[in-house]
Amino acid sequence: MGNAILYEDLLQRVIPVLEAMAREPAMDPLPLHWRLAHALRLPRSGDPEGIPGLEGRARCRVCRLGEETARAYAEWLVEGLEDAEVRARYAASDGLCLPHLRMALICARARAPHALADLAGDAARRLQRLLGALREYIRKHDWNYRHEPMSPEERRSWIRAVAFFVGEGEGDGSLDDRGG
Repeated sequence: MGNAILYEDLLQRVIPVLEAMAREPAMDPLPLHWRLAHALRLPRSGDPEGIPGLEGRARCRVCRLGEETARAYAEWLVEGLEDAEVRARYAASDGLCLPHLRMALICARARAPHALADLAGDAARRLQRLLGALREYIRKHDWNYRHEPMSPEERRSWIRAVAFFVGEGEGDGSLDDRGG
């Protein structure tokens, strides 16, 4: 329940940023990652508010290759959204987690600004639905509403919220449904 309440707040911070990007992607003077970091109140890399000594070290070769591969897929997605079949498959998918959505939006900003508005708008709509399910999950944990049945979507909403913000491990069981 605590996770649900925390992620409800985070979703309420991210959705307006994505909605603004969907409306006016070219009018934003701040870089995308700074806007999202500001919405989530996270320190930006190189920010004087960052924590000294925890900046991290140079990443290993495997980490760099993983990021290059993810960036290539983000570029493919942005370019592929021009195709109706790719758009339909993306619409039928679960969408992207925040780290990969950021990557795709940055790519779209550089290569296809119209795709930036489409991706941001789609993500905002998906997150609005998730926020609604999460709010119902929280409400139905209230003693006064405990008798109301919870849908599978509501029951898994907090897990989906965590997965959106941090990504989802492949088959490691880290985000399986253990109730709430």
